Amino acid sequence: MNNESSNKYTNISWDSYSRKTHIIGRTVSIITLILLLGAPFLIGKYLGAYPNLKAVANGFFSVGIVWLISSIAEFLIYTPMLGSGGGYLAFITGNLINMKIPCAMTARDMVDAKIGTPENEIISTISIATSSLVTIIVLAIGVLLSSAIQVYIPPDWIQRRFPEKVLTGQLFAILAGFCLPVCDCASIPVFKSLVKKGVPLPSAVTFMLVSPVINPVVILSTWYAFNGNYRMIAVRCGLGILCAVICGLTYLIRTPGDYLLEEAVPVQSGCGDYSLPTGNENTRAARFSMMIRHAQNEFFAVGKYLLTGIFVSTLFQDLIPSAVLAGSGSAPWKALLLMMGLAFILSLCSSSDAVVARSMAGSLPAGPLIGFLVFGPMMDIKNAAMLLSGFRSKFVVRLAVTAFLVCFIVVALFMLCGSGGIWI
Repeated sequence: MNNESSNKYTNISWDSYSRKTHIIGRTVSIITLILLLGAPFLIGKYLGAYPNLKAVANGFFSVGIVWLISSIAEFLIYTPMLGSGGGYLAFITGNLINMKIPCAMTARDMVDAKIGTPENEIISTISIATSSLVTIIVLAIGVLLSSAIQVYIPPDWIQRRFPEKVLTGQLFAILAGFCLPVCDCASIPVFKSLVKKGVPLPSAVTFMLVSPVINPVVILSTWYAFNGNYRMIAVRCGLGILCAVICGLTYLIRTPGDYLLEEAVPVQSGCGDYSLPTGNENTRAARFSMMIRHAQNEFFAVGKYLLTGIFVSTLFQDLIPSAVLAGSGSAPWKALLLMMGLAFILSLCSSSDAVVARSMAGSLPAGPLIGFLVFGPMMDIKNAAMLLSGFRSKFVVRLAVTAFLVCFIVVALFMLCGSGGIWI
């Protein structure tokens, strides 16, 4: 009798939870839709640039018809996998394949939950809610650290204390990349701030490229995704360090002279400048206020490029099955080239790309997967878009091409040596 009463109470609680989840999910979905559609019209009305409704309708329906079938298919596929709560959150916040699905799959496997069960519903909702905050939090940490460096640390202080020798500078950059648990979204603002403060470009480039590959969070996610395969972790970190150092050292040859944008972060429109206060105004409160203003401007300046990169990468996510299928029967170097291109297009977060790579392990050998895991965090559409917010296009193109060629050659040589005996 006690078991029957307990089961009845559990069913009642679960029904109540499900009902409230649908109410909240539908309400927030409607509000989000209104805001997305209403904001452009309100801004246009306020600025006196109201759009032509007929042209808007024609454009909307032409795009909507193209994506209608894909949207319905995604809803039918992902909702049973994520449950109602996770489904609402995932479709409202977006970025499903890049982050939400890998996080939900990892969390589900950790607790051994089955699809369609209350356990899967709860764990999917929690994991997706957490992952929805990760990008903003990580980006905020990056720009706050960047702003703190920009405001509190004088340029001559960094120049005096940063190692002058090339070798020690590279070692310092690697150590800093490991100690700062940031992904590629946060390393780019820090990289830009270090360059502005006079840090040698080779060391700064090495730091930016190596930090999303060897930081502790990425190491732990790789360890879990590949079931504690320490060889895979060692190879990813080792080749990542080697490729980052080589890319950094290439800037000792024909170091670019003018590669920073003069107005990378707009600050003159009502915000003043970031020169340090003088006299009695040079207080802790004034410096802290300046850091917050700098972080605010840089967050939105970098954030819009981050969102643009995510949007572009999302357009190509339907290529995953066909790309993996094409690479499975190709020559090793072709599969490596394909997986590195896929890493650039997908723009996965470095803390979750190992889960996606592991899902392709049944179709591809270890070498192309390593290329995917080494090159992806260093350079992708999202990173390139963020770099364009502070650096000239020639510098970004050179960095992207250099990173691609170096990673391809290093990983290809590693594959010729037997891929370290790694079997997945």
